[in-house]
Amino acid sequence: MPLKLKIIFITVIPLVVISALIGWITINQAQSLGKKEVSSFRDSMFNSKEQALENYMLLAIQSIDYLYSDIRQDDENLKKQALKILRDLKYGSDGYFFVYDQFGTNLAHPIKPELEGKNLINIKDANDNFIIKSLLASARSGGGFHQYLWHKHQLMKWYQN
Repeated sequence: MPLKLKIIFITVIPLVVISALIGWITINQAQSLGKKEVSSFRDSMFNSKEQALENYMLLAIQSIDYLYSDIRQDDENLKKQALKILRDLKYGSDGYFFVYDQFGTNLAHPIKPELEGKNLINIKDANDNFIIKSLLASARSGGGFHQYLWHKHQLMKWYQN
């Protein structure tokens, strides 16, 4: 092999290897940064949504709190009034409040009133998670947030009917 060709190989091969290595590192770092940005954005969106939901819940509580200051009314009448108020409360473009008792019986559902009076304790989402059991467990432990899948499009269809 001629000397000129050896010199070209000695200079070009390391240059190609270094360029490929730098390219690989750059692509991996960009992918890693992209994943971190998506995760950060997702966390930020969830935190924002959780804060909004917390504010809506405080609004709902304040909307019925005055009922329980009047001790002259019977408990069943107060419950009916509170459920009516909560059924009528909406937030955002498609937000609403629903109410379950401690056993999983639906007491109020403004979008699908035919669920009222039915025990839905064993209803599962598409991931096979018990929705109402999990919500009740969160409530028993003092509250918090629980993510679950729900057929919103179908609910919107029910709401429009």
